[in-house]
Amino acid sequence: STSPTDLEITPDGRFLLVADATNASATLSVVEIAARLEVSTFTGGGTRNAVALGTGGNVFVADYYGDAVRRLVLSPTGTLSDTGQVLYVAYPSNVIIAPDGRTGVAMNGEAGEFTSFRVSGMSEVDTRDFPVLPAAPTPFAIGGAFSPACGPAPRPLPSLPRSRPHRRGSACRSGAARRRV
Repeated sequence: STSPTDLEITPDGRFLLVADATNASATLSVVEIAARLEVSTFTGGGTRNAVALGTGGNVFVADYYGDAVRRLVLSPTGTLSDTGQVLYVAYPSNVIIAPDGRTGVAMNGEAGEFTSFRVSGMSEVDTRDFPVLPAAPTPFAIGGAFSPACGPAPRPLPSLPRSRPHRRGSACRSGAARRRV
């Protein structure tokens, strides 16, 4: 990878997954950390702008221009294989998976939406607007939105109201002033 856009390390610390949406082949690379060697790649068309790890070797990759989040599987030897399961989401710019590995959330930065989904079958649960985050310089910078150190208190996505903006206090412990969002 020449211009990585997202990184993940497997829980055992053995592999580094590198999403690269900027090169000609738009690869998702698997690097064996100890050997410092790329052991596997996934191209499969589209872009690879975000990657997330789930349980049981599940790997989720956001394909921004392909309007999809794809589920892959990482073998114990570092080989990626495509499950063929796809969640169609317009312009997914990021994806996260719940700690239990059963659900996830994809973010559409263009429309300002979160789409929650079930990993089994990659089926959509709900799509909601997300509040404007004044501290985020672009819709692609959502890391602080879920960070326990800086951002709104976590709240299950399906309980967000559709008719009015979500309002919760933000207590940023990184030295920034407190502000209500």
